[in-house]
Amino acid sequence: MKMRDHVNPPTIIALAMALAVVWALSMERRAGAEEGGETDSRAESEIVFDERFDHVGTRFILTGSHEGVACESCHAMGVFRGTPMSCGWCHDGSGTRAESGKPLSHVPTSNQCDDCHTTFTWLEVRFEHSGVTGACTSCHNDVQAEGKPLGHVVTNEQCDFCHNTFVWQSIRVDHSNITAPCSSCHNNVDATGKPMDHIVTNSECDICHSTRAWVPATFDHEGIVSDCARCHNGVDASGLPDGHFITMQDCSACHTTNAWRPDTFRHMSANYPGDHARDLDCTECHPGNSEMVVYTDDPSLAPYCAGCHRNDFDPDPHKQHENPDHDYTVDELADCTGACHIYTDSSLTVIKEARSGEHRVSDRDFD
Repeated sequence: MKMRDHVNPPTIIALAMALAVVWALSMERRAGAEEGGETDSRAESEIVFDERFDHVGTRFILTGSHEGVACESCHAMGVFRGTPMSCGWCHDGSGTRAESGKPLSHVPTSNQCDDCHTTFTWLEVRFEHSGVTGACTSCHNDVQAEGKPLGHVVTNEQCDFCHNTFVWQSIRVDHSNITAPCSSCHNNVDATGKPMDHIVTNSECDICHSTRAWVPATFDHEGIVSDCARCHNGVDASGLPDGHFITMQDCSACHTTNAWRPDTFRHMSANYPGDHARDLDCTECHPGNSEMVVYTDDPSLAPYCAGCHRNDFDPDPHKQHENPDHDYTVDELADCTGACHIYTDSSLTVIKEARSGEHRVSDRDFD
Protein backbone atom coordinates (compact mmCIF):
# COMPACT_ATOMS: atom_id res chain seq x y z
CA MET A 1 0.00 0.00 0.00
CA LYS A 2 1.53 3.29 -1.05
CA MET A 3 1.59 6.33 1.29
CA ARG A 4 0.66 8.67 -1.54
CA ASP A 5 -2.61 6.80 -1.88
CA HIS A 6 -3.65 7.98 1.61
CA VAL A 7 -2.19 11.54 1.89
CA ASN A 8 -4.54 14.38 1.06
CA PRO A 9 -2.87 16.66 -1.54
CA PRO A 10 -4.09 19.84 0.16
CA THR A 11 -2.37 18.74 3.36
CA ILE A 12 0.90 18.32 1.59
CA ILE A 13 0.61 21.77 0.11
CA ALA A 14 -0.10 23.34 3.53
CA LEU A 15 2.94 21.68 5.11
CA ALA A 16 5.17 22.86 2.33
CA MET A 17 4.01 26.42 2.70
CA ALA A 18 4.56 26.39 6.47
CA LEU A 19 8.12 25.16 6.05
CA ALA A 20 8.77 27.84 3.52
CA VAL A 21 7.58 30.55 5.93
CA VAL A 22 9.76 29.28 8.74
CA TRP A 23 12.79 29.13 6.40
CA ALA A 24 12.16 32.66 5.22
CA LEU A 25 11.88 34.09 8.72
CA SER A 26 15.06 32.37 9.71
CA MET A 27 16.96 33.75 6.77
CA GLU A 28 15.61 37.22 7.52
CA ARG A 29 16.84 37.20 11.11
CA ARG A 30 20.25 35.82 10.10
CA ALA A 31 20.62 38.51 7.45
CA GLY A 32 19.74 41.20 9.96
CA ALA A 33 22.28 39.90 12.40
CA GLU A 34 24.98 39.83 9.74
CA GLU A 35 24.22 43.41 8.66
CA GLY A 36 24.28 44.74 12.25
CA GLY A 37 27.43 42.86 13.20
CA GLU A 38 25.79 41.34 16.30
CA THR A 39 23.02 38.95 17.20
CA ASP A 40 19.60 40.23 18.14
CA SER A 41 19.59 38.84 21.67
CA ARG A 42 15.89 39.47 22.07
CA ALA A 43 15.03 37.57 18.92
CA GLU A 44 17.43 34.74 19.83
CA SER A 45 16.00 34.49 23.34
CA GLU A 46 12.53 34.22 21.92
CA ILE A 47 13.66 31.28 19.88
CA VAL A 48 15.95 29.46 22.32
CA PHE A 49 14.70 30.29 25.81
CA ASP A 50 11.07 30.04 26.69
CA GLU A 51 10.19 31.62 30.06
CA ARG A 52 7.14 29.41 30.23
CA PHE A 53 9.30 26.27 30.36
CA ASP A 54 8.79 24.25 33.57
CA HIS A 55 12.10 22.75 34.80
CA VAL A 56 10.23 20.39 37.09
CA GLY A 57 9.68 18.16 34.12
CA THR A 58 13.43 17.54 33.83
CA ARG A 59 15.71 15.51 36.04
CA PHE A 60 17.26 18.75 37.38
CA ILE A 61 14.78 20.75 39.46
CA LEU A 62 15.74 24.37 40.10
CA THR A 63 15.76 25.22 43.81
CA GLY A 64 17.14 27.96 46.02
CA SER A 65 19.68 30.20 44.32
CA HIS A 66 19.36 28.25 41.07
CA GLU A 67 15.87 29.61 40.55
CA GLY A 68 17.21 33.06 39.64
CA VAL A 69 20.01 31.93 37.34
CA ALA A 70 19.64 32.88 33.66
CA CYS A 71 19.04 29.91 31.37
CA GLU A 72 22.04 30.74 29.17
CA SER A 73 24.38 30.46 32.18
CA CYS A 74 24.06 26.69 31.91
CA HIS A 75 22.64 26.22 28.41
CA ALA A 76 25.32 27.89 26.34
CA MET A 77 24.56 28.54 22.69
CA GLY A 78 20.98 27.42 23.27
CA VAL A 79 21.97 23.76 23.73
CA PHE A 80 19.58 22.00 26.09
CA ARG A 81 19.91 18.31 25.51
CA GLY A 82 22.88 16.62 27.20
CA THR A 83 23.69 19.47 29.64
CA PRO A 84 25.66 17.90 32.58
CA MET A 85 23.85 18.01 35.90
CA SER A 86 26.85 17.73 38.25
CA CYS A 87 27.66 20.81 40.34
CA GLY A 88 31.29 20.74 39.32
CA TRP A 89 30.48 21.14 35.64
CA CYS A 90 29.35 24.72 36.23
CA HIS A 91 31.15 25.43 39.51
CA ASP A 92 34.59 24.53 38.23
CA GLY A 93 36.31 27.75 39.28
CA SER A 94 36.82 28.90 35.68
CA GLY A 95 34.06 31.53 35.84
CA THR A 96 32.73 30.42 32.44
CA ARG A 97 29.38 29.08 33.57
CA ALA A 98 29.44 30.00 37.30
CA GLU A 99 31.60 32.40 39.23
CA SER A 100 32.21 30.16 42.23
CA GLY A 101 34.12 26.91 42.47
CA LYS A 102 35.84 24.87 45.12
CA PRO A 103 38.38 27.14 46.87
CA LEU A 104 41.97 26.03 47.45
CA SER A 105 41.33 25.74 51.17
CA HIS A 106 38.41 23.36 50.66
CA VAL A 107 38.43 20.03 52.47
CA PRO A 108 40.02 17.44 50.18
CA THR A 109 37.15 15.33 48.89
CA SER A 110 35.85 13.61 45.80
CA ASN A 111 32.21 14.07 46.85
CA GLN A 112 29.79 16.20 44.89
CA CYS A 113 28.93 19.66 46.22
CA ASP A 114 25.36 18.71 47.08
CA ASP A 115 26.59 15.94 49.40
CA CYS A 116 27.28 18.71 51.91
CA HIS A 117 25.85 21.96 50.52
CA THR A 118 22.39 23.04 49.46
CA THR A 119 21.25 25.69 46.99
CA PHE A 120 19.43 27.51 49.79
CA THR A 121 22.26 28.15 52.28
CA TRP A 122 25.72 27.39 50.97
CA LEU A 123 27.72 27.98 54.15
CA GLU A 124 25.58 25.82 56.41
CA VAL A 125 26.89 22.43 55.38
CA ARG A 126 25.43 19.06 56.33
CA PHE A 127 28.49 16.90 56.61
CA GLU A 128 28.24 13.14 56.87
CA HIS A 129 31.50 11.61 58.13
CA SER A 130 30.43 8.06 57.29
CA GLY A 131 31.64 8.51 53.73
CA VAL A 132 35.07 9.83 54.73
CA THR A 133 37.93 7.41 54.23
CA GLY A 134 40.95 9.67 54.83
CA ALA A 135 42.66 10.50 58.11
CA CYS A 136 40.86 12.96 60.39
CA THR A 137 43.87 15.26 60.42
CA SER A 138 43.68 15.73 56.65
CA CYS A 139 40.78 18.10 57.45
CA HIS A 140 41.02 18.70 61.18
CA ASN A 141 44.37 20.49 61.01
CA ASP A 142 43.27 23.96 62.14
CA VAL A 143 43.31 25.08 58.48
CA GLN A 144 40.43 23.31 56.72
CA ALA A 145 38.66 22.44 59.99
CA GLU A 146 39.19 22.74 63.72
CA GLY A 147 42.12 20.66 64.98
CA LYS A 148 43.49 19.60 68.35
CA PRO A 149 43.36 22.38 70.98
CA LEU A 150 46.53 23.49 72.72
CA GLY A 151 45.59 21.67 75.90
CA HIS A 152 44.98 18.33 74.16
CA VAL A 153 46.67 15.19 75.43
CA VAL A 154 49.95 14.69 73.62
CA THR A 155 49.36 11.86 71.15
CA ASN A 156 50.06 10.79 67.59
CA GLU A 157 46.81 8.85 67.31
CA GLN A 158 44.09 9.88 64.88
CA CYS A 159 41.00 11.60 66.29
CA ASP A 160 38.77 8.57 65.81
CA PHE A 161 41.00 6.53 68.11
CA CYS A 162 39.17 8.22 71.01
CA HIS A 163 36.37 10.34 69.51
CA ASN A 164 33.42 9.60 67.27
CA THR A 165 31.46 11.86 64.97
CA PHE A 166 28.20 11.48 66.90
CA VAL A 167 29.26 12.66 70.39
CA TRP A 168 32.66 14.35 70.39
CA GLN A 169 33.03 14.90 74.14
CA SER A 170 32.25 11.34 75.19
CA ILE A 171 35.60 9.81 74.40
CA ARG A 172 36.52 6.16 74.49
CA VAL A 173 40.19 5.81 75.39
CA ASP A 174 41.78 2.42 74.89
CA HIS A 175 44.70 2.45 77.30
CA SER A 176 46.10 -0.79 75.88
CA ASN A 177 47.99 1.19 73.24
CA ILE A 178 49.28 3.83 75.65
CA THR A 179 53.02 3.64 76.16
CA ALA A 180 53.71 6.94 77.93
CA PRO A 181 53.55 7.21 81.75
CA CYS A 182 50.07 7.76 83.19
CA SER A 183 51.05 11.14 84.58
CA SER A 184 51.83 12.46 81.11
CA CYS A 185 48.05 12.75 80.68
CA HIS A 186 46.69 12.35 84.19
CA ASN A 187 48.27 15.53 85.52
CA ASN A 188 45.10 17.47 86.38
CA VAL A 189 45.59 19.51 83.20
CA ASP A 190 45.04 17.15 80.30
CA ALA A 191 43.15 14.56 82.35
CA THR A 192 42.19 13.89 85.97
CA GLY A 193 45.25 13.45 88.15
CA LYS A 194 45.95 12.55 91.74
CA PRO A 195 43.44 14.09 94.17
CA MET A 196 44.62 16.36 96.95
CA ASP A 197 44.26 13.65 99.59
CA HIS A 198 46.18 11.02 97.62
CA ILE A 199 48.96 9.23 99.43
CA VAL A 200 52.37 10.80 98.88
CA THR A 201 54.19 8.70 96.31
CA ASN A 202 56.48 9.01 93.34
CA SER A 203 55.11 5.87 91.71
CA GLU A 204 53.10 5.92 88.49
CA CYS A 205 49.35 5.25 88.66
CA ASP A 206 49.61 1.76 87.16
CA ILE A 207 51.77 0.57 90.06
CA CYS A 208 48.54 0.39 92.10
CA HIS A 209 45.66 0.96 89.67
CA SER A 210 44.57 -0.62 86.43
CA THR A 211 42.55 0.83 83.57
CA ARG A 212 39.97 -1.96 83.88
CA ALA A 213 39.16 -1.44 87.57
CA TRP A 214 40.48 1.67 89.27
CA VAL A 215 39.29 0.50 92.69
CA PRO A 216 40.44 -1.48 94.59
CA ALA A 217 44.07 -0.63 94.16
CA THR A 218 46.70 -3.34 94.15
CA PHE A 219 49.04 -1.40 96.34
CA ASP A 220 52.79 -1.81 96.31
CA HIS A 221 54.37 0.09 99.18
CA GLU A 222 57.75 0.17 97.50
CA GLY A 223 57.21 3.64 96.12
CA ILE A 224 55.97 5.18 99.39
CA VAL A 225 58.40 7.66 100.88
CA SER A 226 56.66 8.71 104.10
CA ASP A 227 53.49 9.51 106.00
CA CYS A 228 51.75 6.13 106.29
CA ALA A 229 48.90 7.75 108.22
CA ARG A 230 47.80 9.66 105.11
CA CYS A 231 46.19 6.40 104.04
CA HIS A 232 46.27 4.33 107.19
CA ASN A 233 43.90 6.61 109.06
CA GLY A 234 41.02 4.19 109.58
CA VAL A 235 39.09 5.74 106.66
CA ASP A 236 41.06 5.32 103.46
CA ALA A 237 42.93 2.28 104.79
CA SER A 238 43.21 0.46 108.12
CA GLY A 239 44.60 2.68 110.86
CA LEU A 240 45.72 2.26 114.46
CA PRO A 241 43.72 -0.53 116.15
CA ASP A 242 42.08 -0.06 119.53
CA GLY A 243 44.65 -0.28 122.33
CA HIS A 244 47.54 0.70 120.07
CA PHE A 245 50.38 2.59 121.71
CA ILE A 246 49.54 6.31 121.59
CA THR A 247 52.23 7.93 119.50
CA MET A 248 52.89 10.58 116.91
CA GLN A 249 55.54 8.44 115.28
CA ASP A 250 55.00 7.30 111.71
CA CYS A 251 54.06 3.64 111.21
CA SER A 252 57.43 3.05 109.59
CA ALA A 253 59.16 3.82 112.91
CA CYS A 254 58.03 0.40 114.17
CA HIS A 255 56.63 -1.53 111.23
CA THR A 256 57.73 -2.48 107.76
CA THR A 257 55.62 -3.20 104.70
CA ASN A 258 57.28 -6.58 104.30
CA ALA A 259 56.33 -7.89 107.75
CA TRP A 260 53.97 -5.95 109.99
CA ARG A 261 54.80 -8.20 112.93
CA PRO A 262 56.91 -8.16 114.97
CA ASP A 263 57.44 -4.45 115.36
CA THR A 264 60.98 -3.20 115.01
CA PHE A 265 60.97 -0.08 117.17
CA ARG A 266 64.31 1.10 118.48
CA HIS A 267 64.66 3.86 121.08
CA MET A 268 66.67 6.64 119.49
CA SER A 269 66.46 9.20 122.30
CA ALA A 270 69.70 10.14 124.05
CA ASN A 271 67.82 9.74 127.36
CA TYR A 272 67.17 6.08 126.77
CA PRO A 273 69.50 4.13 129.08
CA GLY A 274 69.57 1.05 126.89
CA ASP A 275 67.82 -2.30 126.79
CA HIS A 276 67.34 -3.70 130.27
CA ALA A 277 68.54 -7.05 131.43
CA ARG A 278 65.05 -8.47 131.53
CA ASP A 279 62.45 -8.04 128.89
CA LEU A 280 60.23 -5.16 129.85
CA ASP A 281 56.77 -4.51 128.61
CA CYS A 282 56.36 -1.04 127.10
CA THR A 283 53.82 -0.07 129.75
CA GLU A 284 56.30 -0.60 132.57
CA CYS A 285 58.01 2.61 131.51
CA HIS A 286 55.02 4.01 129.64
CA PRO A 287 52.15 3.22 132.01
CA GLY A 288 49.83 5.56 130.12
CA ASN A 289 50.47 3.54 126.91
CA SER A 290 51.85 6.70 125.35
CA GLU A 291 55.19 8.26 124.57
CA MET A 292 55.20 9.94 127.99
CA VAL A 293 57.72 8.18 130.31
CA VAL A 294 56.74 8.09 133.99
CA TYR A 295 59.70 8.03 136.41
CA THR A 296 58.08 6.20 139.29
CA ASP A 297 60.55 6.75 142.19
CA ASP A 298 61.89 10.28 141.76
CA PRO A 299 60.97 12.25 138.62
CA SER A 300 63.48 14.92 139.66
CA LEU A 301 66.29 12.47 138.88
CA ALA A 302 65.06 11.77 135.36
CA PRO A 303 66.37 10.60 133.01
CA TYR A 304 68.88 8.76 135.14
CA CYS A 305 68.44 5.31 136.59
CA ALA A 306 67.59 6.71 140.01
CA GLY A 307 64.46 8.25 138.56
CA CYS A 308 62.91 4.79 138.64
CA HIS A 309 65.34 2.97 140.97
CA ARG A 310 65.98 5.43 143.83
CA ASN A 311 64.36 3.04 146.27
CA ASP A 312 66.65 0.26 145.10
CA PHE A 313 69.83 2.17 145.99
CA ASP A 314 72.04 0.63 148.71
CA PRO A 315 74.61 3.13 150.09
CA ASP A 316 76.88 0.54 151.89
CA PRO A 317 78.77 -0.67 148.79
CA HIS A 318 79.21 2.88 147.58
CA LYS A 319 81.98 4.39 149.71
CA GLN A 320 82.97 7.85 148.70
CA HIS A 321 86.08 8.52 150.87
CA GLU A 322 88.00 7.49 153.94
CA ASN A 323 89.23 9.53 156.89
CA PRO A 324 86.43 9.51 157.89
CA ASP A 325 84.50 6.89 155.96
CA HIS A 326 81.59 8.31 154.00
CA ASP A 327 79.20 6.82 151.44
CA TYR A 328 77.75 8.31 148.25
CA THR A 329 74.12 9.40 148.28
CA VAL A 330 71.63 8.33 145.63
CA ASP A 331 71.55 11.87 144.28
CA GLU A 332 75.31 11.74 143.68
CA LEU A 333 75.09 8.40 141.91
CA ALA A 334 71.84 8.95 140.04
CA ASP A 335 73.54 7.62 136.89
CA CYS A 336 74.47 4.12 137.88
CA THR A 337 76.71 3.71 134.86
CA GLY A 338 78.96 6.63 135.88
CA ALA A 339 82.09 6.76 138.07
CA CYS A 340 82.16 6.18 141.80
CA HIS A 341 85.85 6.48 142.82
CA ILE A 342 86.98 6.09 146.42
CA TYR A 343 89.02 9.06 147.65
CA THR A 344 91.59 9.21 150.53
CA ASP A 345 89.75 11.94 152.38
CA SER A 346 86.91 14.38 152.25
CA SER A 347 88.83 16.80 150.04
CA LEU A 348 88.08 14.40 147.16
CA THR A 349 91.41 15.26 145.54
CA VAL A 350 93.32 11.97 145.71
CA ILE A 351 91.73 8.83 144.34
CA LYS A 352 92.49 5.74 146.36
CA GLU A 353 90.52 3.33 144.15
CA ALA A 354 89.18 4.14 140.71
CA ARG A 355 85.82 2.66 139.87
CA SER A 356 84.03 3.39 136.59
CA GLY A 357 81.45 1.53 134.57
CA GLU A 358 80.76 -0.95 137.30
CA HIS A 359 77.11 -1.22 136.31
CA ARG A 360 75.43 -1.65 132.97
CA VAL A 361 71.68 -1.59 132.42
CA SER A 362 71.96 -4.78 130.40
CA ASP A 363 73.81 -6.71 133.13
CA ARG A 364 71.74 -9.47 134.68
CA ASP A 365 73.96 -9.39 137.76
CA PHE A 366 73.65 -5.81 138.85
CA ASP A 367 76.48 -5.52 141.42
